[in-house]
Amino acid sequence: LEVLTTGNYPTTPYPAYGTAGSQEAGVRLEGLRLANNTVVPSDVDPTLIDYSIQSARVMDDAASIEPVILSYPDGTPNEMAAAAQAHNFVVGFASRRYASATNNGLTNAVLMFPDEGAAKAAAAEMLAADMREWPDTSSVPHPIPGHPDALAYTKTSTDGITVSSYTPRGHYVLYQTA
Repeated sequence: LEVLTTGNYPTTPYPAYGTAGSQEAGVRLEGLRLANNTVVPSDVDPTLIDYSIQSARVMDDAASIEPVILSYPDGTPNEMAAAAQAHNFVVGFASRRYASATNNGLTNAVLMFPDEGAAKAAAAEMLAADMREWPDTSSVPHPIPGHPDALAYTKTSTDGITVSSYTPRGHYVLYQTA
């Protein structure tokens, strides 16, 4: 630092922020930290700029996963949230965008678990549950070249082809669907 001219800017670290005050506040803050470090769909494809009410959100409990990963119009709970809860889901962040002109879309989510083992088990169970949720479609496992840990599949329906992926990375599960 001696060689830098910092002017009036401080060069000493600020004190630690301290505690969040409660478990719920800490989880929410961690979710916001994830949001700051998660790629949003428009960073991947600049045409993905349209959004809906569920476009970006912190998932602070397993129930909040349902509208992000899959939501049924009739409110039927899905098995992916149950699989996450079974492995002690901590917090997550998701962003969804679509292009109204083409109806293409992308959801990108990061889900945090207490450890690597829980993340791996949750990813496998969430994929299996996701594939079971679509009995009226043709669901086929789909390896992603260069990413052997990615657990992915394609589903074909009257709406087109969708690819969904659950990738364990350390104590996180990275989820994408397009």
